[in-house]
Amino acid sequence: RPAVQAQVCGVLASIMRRKTGRYQEDEEAYLDVEGVTSEGIPLVFAAMREHPRNEAVQAYACAAISKFLHLLSKEVGILGQCNSLLSLRTIAKSEENRPAMAQAGIIAAVLDIMDQAHHCAGSPHVHAKRGIQESGCALLASLAMDELLEVEIGKAGGIPRVVWALKKYPSHYGVQRAGTLALQNLSSQENNKIEIVQAEGIPVLLVAMRNFAARPAVQA
Repeated sequence: RPAVQAQVCGVLASIMRRKTGRYQEDEEAYLDVEGVTSEGIPLVFAAMREHPRNEAVQAYACAAISKFLHLLSKEVGILGQCNSLLSLRTIAKSEENRPAMAQAGIIAAVLDIMDQAHHCAGSPHVHAKRGIQESGCALLASLAMDELLEVEIGKAGGIPRVVWALKKYPSHYGVQRAGTLALQNLSSQENNKIEIVQAEGIPVLLVAMRNFAARPAVQA
C-alpha cells in the first residue's frame, strides 16, 4: 500500500527534525537514533524499492533518509554515530540501496562523521572513534562499487579520509581491511588513482601488507 508507506516515511521525516545536541551523550537520544537506523531506515529503503514509480513514496522516503543523515552527522553523539554507521554499512552492501543512499547525501554525511571523530579530542570513547573509521571506510567501499558513486566519493574528498584512517590505525585489522578495500574500489577511475598517490596512499598500503601478511583479505 503506497499511501501507507508514504505517510509513514513522512512521519519519520518530521520526527527526525528534533534536535538532540551535538555530541550530547543523552541515553534517550542515542537509543532513538539506534532504533531508527536498525529498524526504520531499512524499511524506508524497502518502500523505495517496492514503489519505484510512486512519487509520494520516493519523495517522503528520501526526505526521511536525508533528515536522518543530517541528524546523525550534526546532532548525535559519537556512540550513536558509531552504532548507526555499523547498521548503514550493512544496508550499503545491497546494490539496489546505493542510489537512494547517495541521493539522500550519504557520502557527505559519512565523511563529516569520520572527520568529527578525528577531531573529537578528549572523547573517552576510543573504541567508538575507531569503529566510526572502520564502518565509514566499509561504507565507502560498498558505495564505490557503483562507478558513478566512485567518482562522487573521489570528488568529495573521500580518498584522503580513508588514507588518514589507515595511517591512524595501522595495527587494527578491521580498519585496515575496510580501508584497503575502499581504496581498491576507488582505484578504477583515473582521477582517483592520482588522488591515491597524492594522498600518500601507496606507502600506507605497503605498511598494511607488512602488518597483515597472514591476512589474505588485506593482501588481496
